[in-house]
Amino acid sequence: MNLPEIEKGIPIPPKRSNEGKRRPHQKRIPWGELLREMDIGDSFLLRDATGADQSKLQTTARHHGIRLASRQVRGGVRFWRVGHDS
Repeated sequence: MNLPEIEKGIPIPPKRSNEGKRRPHQKRIPWGELLREMDIGDSFLLRDATGADQSKLQTTARHHGIRLASRQVRGGVRFWRVGHDS
């Protein structure tokens, strides 16, 4: 699986209910590498993300001192880098 493309200038929509979906197992993605490349305000779309995927990604972000926001959007879940831990 290729890394998602980092995008700039995508606004964060308001929160809404979680509509969790299941997907077949995929190989491990190097999230730390992707997260370190992101600037504050950058985002990426993760298609067919499960709750476990989102949890792993948020845990990896915290491990690297990065704060993320996520929203369910058309086509998957979008993650924004919103800051860094002090």
